[in-house]
Amino acid sequence: MRLPFFLPQRMAYCGIAKNPQELLKILLEHPLDDVFTFFISACQDETWVKTAGGETIRHLFHWLNQESYLRRIPENKKVECATAVQEHYVALQPYFEEDLLFSLEGEIFPANSFLFTAFSEVFRELIRKEGSEKHTKKIALRKISKKRFRQFAEFIYRGHIDSLWREEPQMILEVIQEAAIWKLGSLEAFASSIYKRYIGRTNVFDLFFMANQQKLPSLQQECCEFISRQGYGIELFSLADQTLRVNLSSDTEDSYEIFQRIRSLIRQFSINSQVLQEKRGLQFFQSLPQLDLLDLSGTDQIYPDSLEVFPSVVELHLERCSWLSDSSLLKILSKSPSLLKLFLNDDTQLTYRSWGALPSNLGTLHISRCMITDEDLELITLSTPQLETIVLAECNQITDLGILTLAKNCQRLEEIDLSHCKKISPEGMISFANQAKQLRSLSVNFCPCIQDISLPKIVSLLPHLQSLQIKGCNVSKSILDIPNVAQ
Repeated sequence: MRLPFFLPQRMAYCGIAKNPQELLKILLEHPLDDVFTFFISACQDETWVKTAGGETIRHLFHWLNQESYLRRIPENKKVECATAVQEHYVALQPYFEEDLLFSLEGEIFPANSFLFTAFSEVFRELIRKEGSEKHTKKIALRKISKKRFRQFAEFIYRGHIDSLWREEPQMILEVIQEAAIWKLGSLEAFASSIYKRYIGRTNVFDLFFMANQQKLPSLQQECCEFISRQGYGIELFSLADQTLRVNLSSDTEDSYEIFQRIRSLIRQFSINSQVLQEKRGLQFFQSLPQLDLLDLSGTDQIYPDSLEVFPSVVELHLERCSWLSDSSLLKILSKSPSLLKLFLNDDTQLTYRSWGALPSNLGTLHISRCMITDEDLELITLSTPQLETIVLAECNQITDLGILTLAKNCQRLEEIDLSHCKKISPEGMISFANQAKQLRSLSVNFCPCIQDISLPKIVSLLPHLQSLQIKGCNVSKSILDIPNVAQ
């Protein structure tokens, strides 16, 4: 049988099938992912669907509905396949199998169970409880109007609602709110993108706090983007849990007022050099007791008293800070008992005093271009035995001795970047790999230690390796057949 044009070459084995039933049987003899790959490739080739593949699509839809109903399809694969259907809905619609009946206000609505469960956690749970567990294909819906259900169905099938942009602002807002209740996140995002034209200076904060309280993440992000565009000297970014990252570039009355209104939600904060030099910069620090991340990168001065009220954070960025010295870093560390991630790239002024005093519970350390020697690295490893990630890119004084000490003293190490470290030999890298057995990610871009002879040995010694970066290394193309190698 003729195959979809976009089917990967490795799946040419499907060509021996004589009919859709035989094709599915052959696919199921291979990894389950192949079924999903075939379905997505088939959706993408609309010409194939219309001229040769209609019955195959119908048969695959039946299988997807059945397996989804029995909860045997991984959720990520379900979403990938359902998104492909949305993108090619017109071509695929004649071959839908509507295997469910939703009963609502005395009317029956046929529906495709696979698509409804792919996009909505609430529909997924409802179909499980009222459908599969009670062995019925007819499910009663409550607390939703027929108009809203039709809008939901249109979006679930097509990925958009054609007429929504014509609705009144309040009606669009209700779609956003109800989409959140039914956990239709992609619809909440779609409707929020339409509603954003009604966001203005007079209502943005009311909408922002409503979105935060009602858990409408896309609407909250639209409000953040509106505030950031107003030139107040403050930028807002909504995080996954609807807390905020805030970038403060100027200390104006507007930016300070906005900061005060939202400070209880701020978990990540960056501040520029000008604000950091001023006394009121202290007030920003003092009013953020729940801060997780602080970014002072690129600042060249800090108001001295700030070090006395330095916030306790989990992640701290102090890259390219010309004001940073051993004594100031030690003072900061003494005020940051929760610190787990520290970024000090390009802080070449730091010395052994800093490296020997790093927190023992530190898990991530970035010190690219910091003039680190083997002796410094030994101090770091003795200070931070829990280290899991270290970035040493362009630390050109490190030799085999340094990385072997690292592997010995930091046995939880999972990720390392040694890019441009010219003094590490192939033999040293092999010895390091022999000791760093937990390593999952290795970046050795532009490193002479990576050669045709050494690379296979290194990879063979790292059973958990998932990512290997070797850009600019002198290796032959055949070596790139090693899994997870990126050049």
